[in-house]
Amino acid sequence: MKAASFCIVQLGRIGDLILTTPVFEAIKKDNPNHRISVLCGRNNFKFAESYPLIDDVYVYWKKPIALFQLLFSLRKQRFDYWIDPKDHSSGESKFFASVCGAKTKIGYNGSNSTVFNIPVPSAEEQYDVHVIKRYLNPLNQIGISADRFAPKLYLNSLSEHHLNTFLAEHKLTDYVHINISASLDERYWVDEKWIELEHQISDTSDTLFSCDPKDTERLDRIVAKCKRAKRYPTKSLEDVYSLAHHARCVISPDTAVVHIASAFNTPVVGLYANRKWNLKKFPPSSAHYKLVINECSDTFIKDISVQDVLKAYNELMECIS
Repeated sequence: MKAASFCIVQLGRIGDLILTTPVFEAIKKDNPNHRISVLCGRNNFKFAESYPLIDDVYVYWKKPIALFQLLFSLRKQRFDYWIDPKDHSSGESKFFASVCGAKTKIGYNGSNSTVFNIPVPSAEEQYDVHVIKRYLNPLNQIGISADRFAPKLYLNSLSEHHLNTFLAEHKLTDYVHINISASLDERYWVDEKWIELEHQISDTSDTLFSCDPKDTERLDRIVAKCKRAKRYPTKSLEDVYSLAHHARCVISPDTAVVHIASAFNTPVVGLYANRKWNLKKFPPSSAHYKLVINECSDTFIKDISVQDVLKAYNELMECIS
């Protein structure tokens, strides 16, 4: 395809953008001169600004003046392709598509709507399809193929140095990475269970814990009661990339860290609620992973037992040994 301009809409969380990275890679692989713009929200634009395959970032702020300026900027670009990969109805999605002025608009119309001239299938039609393949589906409709079905992230030399220095100082050569944080309260496991899990695996492995900065005090209390664990002081998202990349295994609730690990094909143990559509849409994409599901709830993970997580971890270690 000759060089074209694309605007990809992804207004959700950082994890949603991480899962969209195969789209950016496929576009640039089709033609390095394609120009990629991304319409982001206030929760994920920092990731977009640092991602090397994205050329321009537009941020949706809901204040009237900022919104007017955004709409003017978007319409001025006259994108060749406007792609909103959501597979469900969204008023914001249709609003932006209707005013963007793009030549070709790809997205979910739903009933009685013709905003998008190339429609994407509904969530129901793609129920068994991983979210990455759902996001890539619009490209397939315009002749751009993709052969990567995992996130694409790039290691940062400073983050690599930061990790290597930490490992050398603490005389560590191998570790399990445990992330305790999540984007939603119901995706937090019980602190005492993290401690018990660390006690169970401490005979065979050191553990490096990480967390969102808001959970630092909480994690310090957890680590203080562990045997061989340490809190790894991440200063940026790129620090988490390095930590997950070099880990023997990543253990995490259902959140962005699961997909960061998948970007580097690191084995994952994921703690998930029993929400059927979510298990279909957002599992890890690493070659080796285990899901530990709270069969009692489609919302919370707190009732998952330590023994079930330990069993999944041991089975995964045996599988990759």
